[in-house]
Amino acid sequence: MLKIENLSFSYNNESILSNINSYCKDNEFISFIGPSGCGKTTLLNLIAGILKPNSGNILNSYEKISYVFQQDSLLPWLNVMQNILLPVEIKNKKILIEDRIKAFKILNEVGLQEVEYLYPSELSGGMKKRVEIVRALITEPQLLILDEPFSSLDILTREKLNVLLKNICFSRNLSVVLVTHSIEEACFLSNRIYVLSDKPSQIVQVFDNIKTKKKVDYFILNKKEEETENKIRNMISDLWKKDSDEEIVINKIKKINKKSLLNKNLEKLDLQVKHNFEKNLENILDNIKKGKIKENKKSSFVENRLYIKEKSKTKNNIFNLLIPIEITIALLFLEFLKKKLNISDFFFPAPSSLFLRFFETAKSGVIFPHLFQTIIESMSGFLLAFIFSIISGYLLSRSKVIYQLVMPYLISFNAIPSIALVPFLILWFGFSIIPKIIISIIVIFFPMLINNITAFTNIQKQYGSLMKFYKPDFKERFLRFEFPGSLLYIFAGVKVSITLSIIGAVVGEFQAGSVGLGSLILIAKANFDTELMFVGLIWLITLGLLYFWFATFIYKLITKRKS
Repeated sequence: MLKIENLSFSYNNESILSNINSYCKDNEFISFIGPSGCGKTTLLNLIAGILKPNSGNILNSYEKISYVFQQDSLLPWLNVMQNILLPVEIKNKKILIEDRIKAFKILNEVGLQEVEYLYPSELSGGMKKRVEIVRALITEPQLLILDEPFSSLDILTREKLNVLLKNICFSRNLSVVLVTHSIEEACFLSNRIYVLSDKPSQIVQVFDNIKTKKKVDYFILNKKEEETENKIRNMISDLWKKDSDEEIVINKIKKINKKSLLNKNLEKLDLQVKHNFEKNLENILDNIKKGKIKENKKSSFVENRLYIKEKSKTKNNIFNLLIPIEITIALLFLEFLKKKLNISDFFFPAPSSLFLRFFETAKSGVIFPHLFQTIIESMSGFLLAFIFSIISGYLLSRSKVIYQLVMPYLISFNAIPSIALVPFLILWFGFSIIPKIIISIIVIFFPMLINNITAFTNIQKQYGSLMKFYKPDFKERFLRFEFPGSLLYIFAGVKVSITLSIIGAVVGEFQAGSVGLGSLILIAKANFDTELMFVGLIWLITLGLLYFWFATFIYKLITKRKS
């Protein structure tokens, strides 16, 4: 049994909940309804143990608790089966074959077949919520907490899932605590409904709504439920200052539609859905025959998405093919300007001669020692800066104290021009590769650090409630949630910072090198070989583009599951 006694909660000296008293017996379904921002989610977080009350008691005899959050909480880097088994793996440190069998059974129970290896990005909103329900049921909870789980869905999908939820709770004898804005939803599902006031929230009325223990097929209120709904609406019309958008929509629908009309249209609706499904299936089969979609074990829903993605990929390939054409046109235009304006080779050699010299340096092999040296310096600097920025960015994102202590020093150090540090590094390490690697690290570390702090902070906010509820240890928290979740943001920054590593390496070569693309430019300058100087720049640009394309390729691999 769950019992709440004289519960109060404040945040930043603002009273959110005041003197809340309620209870939920075994196999009972209770709901809390109230205006937006009145603290309903806060109440659920207190029940779930995510927050601690300022005063009062929560007496909870249930050992197994599951929570379905309002926002989408599936981890996009895990497939459906991995998401479902996540709480089992965190708790037991391993997954047994029995756990997988159980997951398949519950997926089948909620009407999801052949989706276990799909990713959340391949699912509709209703399918995602059903997967979240399966994840909540996999641990066989005694108490199920629901925070407006269907609020983001359209009305028809929402009603369908409410019917599913009601039947699941009936078949599994669950105790359920629901927060919702929908009075109709609360009356359809609940044995008892608590009406909350605006902040500081108090329970202003309790409505008993005795339910019959049987499965249902449609979202239709019986006479008793309709009476309860009317009583609640009459009571809250003056109590709540404003209705939520959802309640306004429902009120308009109820004025237009009568119960008898709804009953007549239910069969028509079922037939229409069936007709649309069959028509959609025919189109997909036709596309398969034409070779637009390859046959696979995925659902027709996913095949449609794959077809759209293939069309998008074709467009991207066309744009990629245009790049060489654009470069050729630009070079021809520069060649024309040089001849037309009679620009001296000392200031700007002809693009055609630069083009020939560029390939000559590659053919003769002259460029490769310099190119490989710059690659070693820049990539070593990048990899070390990447590792250091991940570690330090994570620590700074987790601790405000460390952040406030360390950041002023990092900002001050970043203000020092990197070229001013080269003489010190030469003095300490000589004319070796070490000064160039260190300069490369210095140039890119701070931008990567700021990006990584932001990445980890965003993930900690986005999945903070989920992590607090499942309580993973430090290692699991980092490896299962924070690091994979942050990769998308991290590599968005890497696309820029990886090219900065070349700048750091070249700055070091200008001061402390005899080999490298930066050194090659200095050698060409000493010999008044302007053409070779420009060729060195072209090789640097080429190397920067290769780095950028490599980082973009990794970024696309990561975003595939989130797109």
